[in-house]
Amino acid sequence: MEVRVRALHDLKDCLNFFLVNSADTNWKATRDRVKELLALIEPRVGDSPAELYVAPFEAGFESRVKQLREAFEATFASEAQDSTVFSVSQKGTHSTLDLMERAYENLSPEVRSRLSSEIKTDIAEAGRCLALDCHTASGYHILRAVERLIVKYLDKVSGTPHKSKSRNWGVYIDQLRKLNADASVTGYLDHIRRFYRNPLIHPEATLTGAQAFDLFNACLSAISQLDAAIEGIP
Repeated sequence: MEVRVRALHDLKDCLNFFLVNSADTNWKATRDRVKELLALIEPRVGDSPAELYVAPFEAGFESRVKQLREAFEATFASEAQDSTVFSVSQKGTHSTLDLMERAYENLSPEVRSRLSSEIKTDIAEAGRCLALDCHTASGYHILRAVERLIVKYLDKVSGTPHKSKSRNWGVYIDQLRKLNADASVTGYLDHIRRFYRNPLIHPEATLTGAQAFDLFNACLSAISQLDAAIEGIP
């Protein structure tokens, strides 16, 4: 009896896992079969395998479980065959799912807490594009995230809001240097500008996978440096 109860618990856990993770699919009939099977199983088991009490298995119960399980498998096989399923290759050591959904978590919690929602959105979009091999789009988004923080740094160093509508990193960097901004920060930004941003702004330019990955990591570093520089100004 103990083995049979534990098997029911395992089946219940698998079915509940399936329901949670298939919530956004169009497998309606399959999910209905799962709910039917759970309705049969759940009244007979406790909340954990340690609870070994189970209502008596009346004649035909196990055959009914088997029947509903086979109905679920057949329905799932039918509905899933037309589903669009794809795999995404991992980029370096970045978790693919985290890269697609919350790439800004590659930054420290302290840095993240100070970023605007617009910057975090740009980083998230850059990560999603990188994961899905949209290399040039990833570059645009991550560079825009850095640029938002450059403007914030320029505002902090100058003590006045930046009024220019020209999105020119060369101008930003020259102004920062004239204001005696941190030379290590402006030097790193100038490196990104010359090797990545300037070539990318031309319509015919595209990024390779390796370039996009390098740029993504370089820009995360730039964001951390800019945040530290901003925080270092009273």
